[in-house]
Amino acid sequence: MKNIREELITCIINDIYANAQGDDWNEIYEELIHALKNRTELSEEEKKFAINESTWDKNFFNLTKKGPKYICSTCKKLGYTIDDCEHCLRECLRKDFSNWTSNNSKIDEAIREAQLQMPLPRALTEWIPYIHLENIEFFKQGGCSSIYTATWTKGLITSFDKKLQMFERSPNISVVLKFLKGSATANDRLINEV
Repeated sequence: MKNIREELITCIINDIYANAQGDDWNEIYEELIHALKNRTELSEEEKKFAINESTWDKNFFNLTKKGPKYICSTCKKLGYTIDDCEHCLRECLRKDFSNWTSNNSKIDEAIREAQLQMPLPRALTEWIPYIHLENIEFFKQGGCSSIYTATWTKGLITSFDKKLQMFERSPNISVVLKFLKGSATANDRLINEV
């Protein structure tokens, strides 16, 4: 998306939210969407972006707080999300479980559990194989770790294609790596640190 004024959009959403009647995303969502559609200072592309961001926030809120339920047009199950059905997302994630491994069953299980609890694109925990990292550079030394920066060539899961039932990714993205001393032999203490 070109020329999206994200800072302005954030200010507008916060202003609408602060002046809306209600205490949470579910109570003010329709009012928020209506107000965004009528903002003349936003382009149509910015309105679409703002509505998508607000819907993502509502989905996140509903998944964590167990808000109202909606029926998925694809799988016909009731779920807490409006546009990205959590059941379809979880099924897609489950199908991919056999395609990746950290080579540590405890780490794999922790990642899979996190994915199933919060299956929203942009919020997913993922295992990133070292071969998908480029331009790794030392950043600084910490007490029990070394910090590096890198480019993740596979990119972040940003959305879900309902028709194809598959995730879509961003282009390359900058990431931060934390190398923990003693991480070659993962144990419960290391898993808790992660």
